[in-house]
Amino acid sequence: MKLVLLSSNLFDTFGGYEKIILTLFQNLAQKKFEFTIISVAYTKKLLSNKILDEFKNYNIHRFSPYKNNFVRRLSIILSKISFRDFLIDNGMLKEYFKKLNFNPDLILVTDPFLVLSARNAVESLNLNTKIVYWDHAQLINFLKYGKTRFLLRKEITKALNSADAFLAISTGIRNIILSYNPNAKVFTVFNPISKYEGKLVRRPNNPIFLYVGRIEDHQKNISFMLKGLSKIKNKWKLIIIGEGPDKNKLINLAKKLKIEDKIEWKGFKKDPYENLEEVTALLLTSRWEGLPTVLIEAIQRGIPVISSNCSTGPEDIVISGVNGYLYEDGNLNEFVSLMEKIINGKLKFGTPEEIAKTAEKFDADIVIANIKNAIKTIVSN
Repeated sequence: MKLVLLSSNLFDTFGGYEKIILTLFQNLAQKKFEFTIISVAYTKKLLSNKILDEFKNYNIHRFSPYKNNFVRRLSIILSKISFRDFLIDNGMLKEYFKKLNFNPDLILVTDPFLVLSARNAVESLNLNTKIVYWDHAQLINFLKYGKTRFLLRKEITKALNSADAFLAISTGIRNIILSYNPNAKVFTVFNPISKYEGKLVRRPNNPIFLYVGRIEDHQKNISFMLKGLSKIKNKWKLIIIGEGPDKNKLINLAKKLKIEDKIEWKGFKKDPYENLEEVTALLLTSRWEGLPTVLIEAIQRGIPVISSNCSTGPEDIVISGVNGYLYEDGNLNEFVSLMEKIINGKLKFGTPEEIAKTAEKFDADIVIANIKNAIKTIVSN
């Protein structure tokens, strides 16, 4: 079966999205799937970024219709003025398909603004190709937090009504899709996470909390975490593993809150759990997620999690009192109260073994089988 992954991702940094795509490709390649990646960058300048070594063996094509962000924004404005749909690729996708002489069975799209481009290319070339949208939290980002959400809502609505089917990585994303297209064929498949068979992480006598991820405050809301922790009088320690654009800003905030001596900034680690012997709980204070891989990887290792009950993802992972607790997104008092109860021992978790067991439904073998069956069903109908 021939499959195209159509993405606006450049595959130049290794994050949660790249890890999911690589796991999918590695597993489906064993089942006689052929892959082509078409990466549509937002600007031509980004095309100079090097492709990750992990993806160099795959058939990957990158292009961009826009010289810079100004040209891209101007294209959006002109499309609105002339009452046209904003299409990211301006017909370049169709030309790529012609050039490659390619007739895939299925196009798996992971950017909502590329769905209409894919539909136009398929119909203009008269291809018998199914288009499947696989959202990784872009919908909630664009619809709720994106700067152009009011300008481009029409395109998202049309996209969600033009795909042949959808893969949903969480119940929340499934619900968003159905709210825009009640008749949509949605397969809730979650994300494939590689099985972990190493040792489980112990709980310390003194509370040690952990944050793993990109140091970016708009989505990850790390300033909320620091402000909440600053209100806790008990002894605690926070380990932060990751890099990102807001690191210096957040280091300065920690100093302002007078908690800098309680935080260890470890930087990026490919394996954040290497040499990590003891952790009380992993913290996630995001405003939105898709299906947060970081929560699943923590519970695989027996680490409890404390997470915001943000729009999509955590509700599918966290089982209250077993592998963690959820608090209302943005409710600082609830977050602080929850943390204090955990530190004081008033709230308990399951054993590391019980926690690890709750991650089994996300095992790659199970999820890949679900995705494979969904793809076969979509293509055959």
